[in-house]
Amino acid sequence: MGNGGQAVIFAIYYRASDGEIMGWTNQSDPVAPDGMRLAVFDEPFQPEPLNEKFDVAANAVVEKTTEERRLSRLPTQREVQEAVFAELRRTSEYMFDDYPHHGNDRHRWVDYRRMLRELSGDAADMIKTWEPAPDGVDPIIALRERLT
Repeated sequence: MGNGGQAVIFAIYYRASDGEIMGWTNQSDPVAPDGMRLAVFDEPFQPEPLNEKFDVAANAVVEKTTEERRLSRLPTQREVQEAVFAELRRTSEYMFDDYPHHGNDRHRWVDYRRMLRELSGDAADMIKTWEPAPDGVDPIIALRERLT
């Protein structure tokens, strides 16, 4: 018993549409976040969301298929958007009037940052059209590797 005499419950949060495990908890009174369902278990365990999912029909955590594992690795739209925001923050110094640019470097940075703001489509499309920065940095190399 914990939490003032209440029994601690082990539960996983999963997406009802495909059983994707989104998180887990050992609270005394777990509540599923919006858009998710809750599965409660007698014994705690360490779920492996990249390799396992919740099967509603079996009421159990099961292994994902090879294709489900591949899809779990794909970058999400949110991850790409967060990478865009991080890159805009990283490169903002190049927009200051007093930054010591050489030649047409400032124009290259302006064009690069415009490209970031104009990225559209799904996560894969955004990654495929994202060009490396003028300084040679590819801030999304890890996301690119997850596309393959």
